[in-house]
Amino acid sequence: MAWRTDSIRQIARERIDILLHLARQTFPRNPTLSKRYVELARLIGMKSGVRLPREAKAFICDNCGTVLVPGDNCRVRIRSETGTTVLITCLECGCKKRFPTVRERLSNRMNRLKIRSRVTEPTIWVGKEGVTQRLLEQVEKQLESRQLVKLKVQKSTATKSETINVAKEVSTATESTIVDVIGHTFTLYKKKSESKITLKQGST
Repeated sequence: MAWRTDSIRQIARERIDILLHLARQTFPRNPTLSKRYVELARLIGMKSGVRLPREAKAFICDNCGTVLVPGDNCRVRIRSETGTTVLITCLECGCKKRFPTVRERLSNRMNRLKIRSRVTEPTIWVGKEGVTQRLLEQVEKQLESRQLVKLKVQKSTATKSETINVAKEVSTATESTIVDVIGHTFTLYKKKSESKITLKQGST
């Protein structure tokens, strides 16, 4: 009986991930449909006893159920009066969400990167085939343009140690730094190549 429950929960997690991904994709052109996808994901979670992913839940308004898109329908601010806190305000209903950041003795740059990581959505998914050359090329391309890239391991049964191992493998292959690992997601950072910057300056 236990295996059946685990199987149901695994299917529920996969469907929730798909629905939340669709909600983010459809929001710009159809906010009503996007909200419906969120409602369905929440309903599946309630019936199966599966919680919504932490990073996805952070960008869903607790009051109106809208997908929160920074710079579009929500405002993200960092408050440091009582310890560093990320404040996300829904511009549709005014609901506010606060997320305390982890207090660690890191360099100022790493602290800022961690804060940025907490409010960044995954843009690359690691599928069942694992770390492939095509995936590494995607990561390299996004690191070059954004410097900070968040990835998500799609395998719902992956453990924290497996996610860390994937993060280390991708980090080593792309010569980037691991900023954060939370659940099935991890964030990488890579400083822009100085040689390319110099070349660009020389051409002007």
